[in-house]
This record gives sequence, C-alpha cells and structure tokens, in this order.
Amino acid sequence: MYYSPIDSPGLAQVVPEGRELTPSPQPDQRDPLMIVTQPRIRSTIGVDLPFISAQLKIAQLLRVWNLSFSGDENEDETKEFLLRLGEFFSSVRREISERDVFYALPIVFTKSALEWYSRWKAKFHTWGEFRDMFRAQFFNRQLNGHE
Repeated sequence: MYYSPIDSPGLAQVVPEGRELTPSPQPDQRDPLMIVTQPRIRSTIGVDLPFISAQLKIAQLLRVWNLSFSGDENEDETKEFLLRLGEFFSSVRREISERDVFYALPIVFTKSALEWYSRWKAKFHTWGEFRDMFRAQFFNRQLNGHE
C-alpha cells in the first residue's frame, strides 16, 4: 500500500499496490475507510507552532548571513553590523514581517548588546525605530569613550 495525496490539506488516500488511483467524480462519496488523516499538531503548552517554525527559519537566515554583535565592537564594526542588518531586513521584507524578524534577533546579540535588546525590544515596531535606537545606544557609547 502507498499513500496518495488528496486535494484536501492534511489528507491522503490509501491505494493498494498494483492499483491505479482514479479520481472520484463525487469526492464526498469516497469510502471514509480509505481516507487517512494526518494528525494536526496541537501544542500542550499554548505555543503557536507555525510561529515557532517561522522563527526557526528566520534564525537560520540570520546564521547564514553570519550576523553577530556584542556591543564591544569598534565604530567601523558597529557600522558594518548595522549596514548588514539593514540589508537583511530589506532582503526579507516581502516574505517576512519586521515584527517577526525582531522576535528572532536575540540570536545575533551577545553580552551588553543582548541586554540592551532585551530591555528595549518592545519599543521596536519598524526597522527605522530599531536603527535609531541602536545608533543612540552604540554610537553614542563609542563617542563618549565607552568602547
């Protein structure tokens, strides 16, 4: 036996070996014993699994881009990080919301940058807001000699 997809999501039709799958002219009259449903994953901890899946995909993309920032970088490294992160936001804008990227950003931050991000993340709603707050925090520190 093998499973053959049915037009309805999450369903497959069991077809005995050696027999061809012929489309049913009236899909609602299929033998219910011939339909196998795939279980839907329900979280027992109240977590939205599609959301987690999206966050994992964003995290993988961030790793591919090799983005990392600790807050200890010099001015040139800080500018490069912000430029590359801006390019990342621009490249995924059509497929992924900025809000979803913000949820995944902790993967790129360490040390004081992670502390800063954790404290201020609720204030970021757009890339521009993030960029301005990032500049205020990390460029001002460098200008004041806190490298």
